[in-house]
Amino acid sequence: MSEIKFKSKAKPKWQTVFDSVCLDIKAEKFRAGNPFHTVKELSQIYNVSNITSRRVFQELKTRDMIETNGRQGTTITPKKQKQKVFLCLRSEVFHTSDSVMDTGTYPFYHELSEGFKNKGMGDCFEIVQISVNLLQSHPEDFKGRDIIVSGSVLLNVEDKVDKSINQQMVEYLEKEFNPIILHGFDGISENMTQVESDSYHGFHTATCFLAKKGYKRIGFLSGQTHSVWNYPKFKGYSDALYECGLDFFPQLFKVVSREDHHGDLAAIKELLEGPDKPDSVICAHDVIALHVIEYCKKKNISIPGELAVVGFGNHHESSYCKPSLTSLDRKVSDMAYTVLNLLKQRKNGKLKAPVRIKIKPELIIRESA
Repeated sequence: MSEIKFKSKAKPKWQTVFDSVCLDIKAEKFRAGNPFHTVKELSQIYNVSNITSRRVFQELKTRDMIETNGRQGTTITPKKQKQKVFLCLRSEVFHTSDSVMDTGTYPFYHELSEGFKNKGMGDCFEIVQISVNLLQSHPEDFKGRDIIVSGSVLLNVEDKVDKSINQQMVEYLEKEFNPIILHGFDGISENMTQVESDSYHGFHTATCFLAKKGYKRIGFLSGQTHSVWNYPKFKGYSDALYECGLDFFPQLFKVVSREDHHGDLAAIKELLEGPDKPDSVICAHDVIALHVIEYCKKKNISIPGELAVVGFGNHHESSYCKPSLTSLDRKVSDMAYTVLNLLKQRKNGKLKAPVRIKIKPELIIRESA
């Protein structure tokens, strides 16, 4: 039995006991099919209350690590073969291989990969990344399999800009594979299950947050608003301005690309050095927000004294830049968990009809706002 000590205030007792039990099970100190402790025994071993032990039992059952067998009591669940799931992404996400992602250029997919391993799902599923080219060239290898498709696969892309929905691709995937769409958007077939970040809610929340803090000239830096990704962000921002009794100033909205560093800095200069300066700015991506912080440092513009800055994505750099960036966390890990849970429900026959689930982003407040 692993020795544990309750020192950390951040982790509840049940979590500490649960983690210790998981380590023992993985180390095969309890063999599959053999009896497990009772609630009373677990309480005595770890010197915790029965309430804490019951919570540990609940978590172990949820993750299929133990099972109750009537008079035989509770036993360790035999190891199950992992369910293989194919994650279909745009071809440019990969290096030269169809299975090696370029996570440096596309950090979202790195977050996604980590998210698939969280909350015990890594023990149940094996995630295999494939390009859409591979899926289309060898469809016979994937029919009837569990497939997750990134929403970006469903878009026509020109010069790295999402132009429109590729309806032909949507119809092909729906007919041939019936996948679950991850990071979906408006305009996709209602016959396909989708999980997405609720960008509208996130940007509405961020705008109201700044308005309540007294900011009245809230700028917005984003890609083209006709993009399926950017339109909900702009709509959330503009609706919140109206609801908070603030005016929308067209001169405080600038289009940036995120791909063109020099072009972004030029747009930021135009926004911050114009006759009608904003007192705060919301950015459609953390990269854009970091460009704003970079520009303000060069021009000695105080953040948040002269300009409050909010980003979107809550990337790793957001918490380490100076000042640290207030950002909307799109809860990628929650999206990953939700998709896998839906696959589990589908396999068990509990998912009877297509659903669309929106995960609400969380505003992580730091120094920049």
